[in-house]
Amino acid sequence: MESFLRGWVNNETPVAKEGRLHVLAAMSLAISAGLLVAGLWPFNFHPMNGVRWLGNADGIRFQERGIAYTDGPVGGGEPTPAASSGGSMSLSLWARPLDEPGDDIKQILSFHSNGVQTFMLGQWLSSLVVKFPCTNANPAVRLCEFGVGNALERGRLTFITLVSGTDGSVIYADGAPNSSTEARLLTQRSTAGTLVAGNSMTGKTPWRGELAGLAFGPVRLTASEVAEDFRTWRDTGYPGSADGHAFEGLYLFNERSGSVACSHSGRVPCFQIPRSFTVLRRVVLELPRGKNLLSSGNLEDVLLNLAGFVPFGFFVCAYFCESRDWSKRRIVLITTLLGGALSLTIELLQVYLPTRDSSSEDLAFNILGSLSGAIALSYARTRFQKAE
Repeated sequence: MESFLRGWVNNETPVAKEGRLHVLAAMSLAISAGLLVAGLWPFNFHPMNGVRWLGNADGIRFQERGIAYTDGPVGGGEPTPAASSGGSMSLSLWARPLDEPGDDIKQILSFHSNGVQTFMLGQWLSSLVVKFPCTNANPAVRLCEFGVGNALERGRLTFITLVSGTDGSVIYADGAPNSSTEARLLTQRSTAGTLVAGNSMTGKTPWRGELAGLAFGPVRLTASEVAEDFRTWRDTGYPGSADGHAFEGLYLFNERSGSVACSHSGRVPCFQIPRSFTVLRRVVLELPRGKNLLSSGNLEDVLLNLAGFVPFGFFVCAYFCESRDWSKRRIVLITTLLGGALSLTIELLQVYLPTRDSSSEDLAFNILGSLSGAIALSYARTRFQKAE
């Protein structure tokens, strides 16, 4: 690069200048192509869905990247007036975590109304996390959190039951009361909509584990009925209380093959298990809300996004300095805009890559990297001119 900088100062012959211009153009194109490849690798727009039947037992296993979802809304979309004003709700599931994630809450099960999450069961380390509609006066907080420690141990199949009513909620583990709260964790309104298992609608919070049964409906199970369900479901593969209660959803996951898992109640849609991993809600240029950019993992991403576009800014700026009789400010501005356009192209294409994230944060630091490279070239060229 020093020879190029000296060439600007020493007014080399047109042939030498043309050769230098070709090299700069080739470098700029090669760097642009490299950034595109790095941003879109491995170009897998339809990765395999990481959901498998257990085969020798009832249930499905969610692996590194998996999702299952109902092909229509459960709960009829709208709650009944009785449920809105004071009905009870129960939900039971058999879950076996394959790890204890500590980086984020992994979503086991969630309900979504018009693409908006209304209820979620998740895992953080060995804790069960429940997200439910808040009843506080703060409109900015839509979902509240309630946690149950050591409810989901790695490798252990656990029977979790939530029972909610106007007087609060009780959470059972393996048929025995574990925790209680005055909050109403379950309502018919919050459990009406698309049901998603093993991941979020955006596909960004995958849970690794096995789901071996799920039942829910507008019923209030007693402590004895929960204990009975634990015993009968464990021993016979069917919850005993289902004979006396009209569960809205009763998924036994006993098909053991195929691409659907249907409810034995016949009242709600089947779970779809697509062959390819499917994102139900695409996120375009996600904002880093509440994200600590200075944490070790995030800081590494920031530095990579910044440093990756510095060479682009440097060589594109050098090309324009060589080929255009523009002001330095104009060249730096155009170079930065081109870097932003390239980054935006990558981020928009990443929307359709389930293995990548479309991030406004990446776009911002890519633009900053392009600006840094252009300023560095402009500064270096000015110093050589003064030195000569």
